[in-house]
Amino acid sequence: MNTQPFLSIHKSVVAIVVIAFALLCSACSNDNENVQRFKDAALSLDKTENTLNVFDYWPECGLRVMGSHLASLISLEELDKILPCPLYVSGPHRNGQWDLENDDDYGHYNPEAIQYLTDLAKKVVADKKFIEASKPLVDQYLYDKMLIMMVLQDALHDDGLPGLMYYDGSVQQVREDILNEFVDGGGFCEDISCYFRDKIYIDVPSWNENSSNEYFLLWWVRRWDDGTMDLFYDALSTVFKAYHPEYEFHLEDYVWESEEEYVWEEDW
Repeated sequence: MNTQPFLSIHKSVVAIVVIAFALLCSACSNDNENVQRFKDAALSLDKTENTLNVFDYWPECGLRVMGSHLASLISLEELDKILPCPLYVSGPHRNGQWDLENDDDYGHYNPEAIQYLTDLAKKVVADKKFIEASKPLVDQYLYDKMLIMMVLQDALHDDGLPGLMYYDGSVQQVREDILNEFVDGGGFCEDISCYFRDKIYIDVPSWNENSSNEYFLLWWVRRWDDGTMDLFYDALSTVFKAYHPEYEFHLEDYVWESEEEYVWEEDW
């Protein structure tokens, strides 16, 4: 009996298994390094610098200023090296630099990259000792921005979505109309989207002291447009609730007045 073919096949299978295991170990090693890199960045939130040409009012600021400071901890160039795929599938950002002055285009995120970052975030916040050590810094520098983003997204998906009682449609239909109005208007609201924007109020410094707080909503609108809204919310809610597990969304806590008190014809 000739056993040579069998032995050759056996050796090939063993080689494939060994290579796959080596690649898996390498991937796990990279992930562990990246998790530690993000932990180190979070523990340095009190040492950031303004890296972009923007007026600096950190930490009571909007998303652009926040991004400018966070980029001093992990730059776009470094982030591109960390990720297993490009961060953006299209947009004006090139060669490790953000282009925030472009009025015609914005970065469309790569869902694969955001999923990878979401998985990393879950590993980061699974470390309870890290959460305890970093919470004072996260609360001081990032809490209000994260709360704003959580509230806006939760409000868009709430059964009492502002404007619903004045609009003929389901929550999903009204939400899509709100978001699409912003997209079609190039970032400007119209009709039901203006109503939603003007109804929301969040009593934190980055909302009250930020003259451009509408850009928090615009960021979600763009994530709706590029198809990464749910992925980003998964990452955000994972991180936010790791630091604030007590968070519960109640729409009435974040609207100017009750829907019953609003008279559409007069106020509009």
